[in-house]
Amino acid sequence: MRGSQSYGEWACAEILREEREILNNETQDKRDELEECYEELDMAKENYRRAGHRELEIELGQGDWRRKPCKGCGNAVIYRTDWEHIPNYCSACKEKFERVRRR
Repeated sequence: MRGSQSYGEWACAEILREEREILNNETQDKRDELEECYEELDMAKENYRRAGHRELEIELGQGDWRRKPCKGCGNAVIYRTDWEHIPNYCSACKEKFERVRRR
C-alpha cells in the first residue's frame, strides 16, 4: 500500500488500470480491423479503375471477352475466352490472398 491509500482504494485503482488496458487493446484491435477495411476499399477502387480500362479494350473489340463474378467478392472478373486459365478471382482478391499468404 502507498501512503494514506487503503487496500480497497489500491485494489479499485488496480482493477481500473487493468480495465483501461483491456479497453486500449480492444480499441487497437478495432483500429487494425478498420485499417484493413480501408485497404480493401482502396484495392476495390483500384480494381474498379482498372476495370474501366478493360471495358475500353472490350469495346474496341480486342478479342472475345467475357465477364463472370469473382468467387471472393462478387466483382466482375473479365477474361478472354481463348485463355487457357480462366481466373476465378478479381485482382483485388488475389492481392488480398497474397498478403495473407505472406504473413
